[in-house]
Amino acid sequence: MTKQFKLTPAFLLLAVLGVIIWQVLPPHRIEPAFQGKPLRYWFQQYADLTPSTSEATNAIQQVGKAAVPFLVQILDAPDPWWQKRYDAVFQRLPKSLATRLPYPVAIGKTRAARLAALDALALIAPSDEEALAAVIKSLNASDIEVRRSAPLLLGQLGPKTTSVIPALVNALTNNDWYAEENALRALAAMGPAATNTIPVLENALKHGHPDFQTFAAEGLGNIGPGAKAATPSLLTAMQDVNPAVREAAISALLKIDPEAAAKAGVK
Repeated sequence: MTKQFKLTPAFLLLAVLGVIIWQVLPPHRIEPAFQGKPLRYWFQQYADLTPSTSEATNAIQQVGKAAVPFLVQILDAPDPWWQKRYDAVFQRLPKSLATRLPYPVAIGKTRAARLAALDALALIAPSDEEALAAVIKSLNASDIEVRRSAPLLLGQLGPKTTSVIPALVNALTNNDWYAEENALRALAAMGPAATNTIPVLENALKHGHPDFQTFAAEGLGNIGPGAKAATPSLLTAMQDVNPAVREAAISALLKIDPEAAAKAGVK
């Protein structure tokens, strides 16, 4: 005589939970590979700057779009709890003791991995919108080093995709002095594609720090004759007390409006 199977409340509850978890959890992703080795192997080579870094660079570029989810996951990874605790304690230590201990940035690999992932995404970004979006999103990352590195990477991508220019303009007001400077430096490398940013660059010419003013002048000069509207601003910058600013303004004016430069006594 066979035993009759009974659906107990506990069994039903487990079955329902199983169905819910199956529906909610994302599908399992098969990690992409190149030449028989998983992406994580190539990424480790890339992040560690080993002798095979050039091979790893090629591997990441070859995997391309399929590598983006893996890299974004690393980029978004939170700091381990022990690193956060160390950071908090380190800030309260007396200087005599703090100088003998590892600086918080140096003790964890999470930040180094994030920066490597950001750099790897930039390798893919010219041909993939999702990778480019991840680099642009990093302009507002909570990790200060990622936030400051993202503008420079976008600057390198600029000649390949001018869609980064609005994001760089927005980054000029993210309340991080170094990130803003890097964003301005990146804009300065955009050339004629940045014609719409002339008012922004002119405004940066009035910044209180000479580095900002210098990058702004360089950016206007790189736009070329299309930046003629900025001639009065450059003539004013030519009188700046800082020699680097003056030189940058003179160089820019010679590229933009040689006639105005000649009238100002510049050759």
